[in-house]
Amino acid sequence: MQIKLDPAKHVAFLDEINMSISAIDGELDRLDASVKTLQSAWSGEARDAYRVAQSEWSRSMRELRAFLDHAREGAADAGRKLRAADEGVRGLWG
Repeated sequence: MQIKLDPAKHVAFLDEINMSISAIDGELDRLDASVKTLQSAWSGEARDAYRVAQSEWSRSMRELRAFLDHAREGAADAGRKLRAADEGVRGLWG
């Protein structure tokens, strides 16, 4: 069995995760700004229903962001360990 890490692809993968996290953060910020503007025009049940829906959506997006952050850290750690193992094996041969 052979495990091989392509450093360039690994960095590109980590960059994609970072871009996804940044995109989620940006969307949450834009949504919060829009909601503040829109809520002032709504009243009663419409405002309450939207507030509940937006709160649930925001919570889900924060959970997704946390998952991506955890995945990024795991992938980065795996890359570090694979590089260290590769260097260790190279050291055995010379």
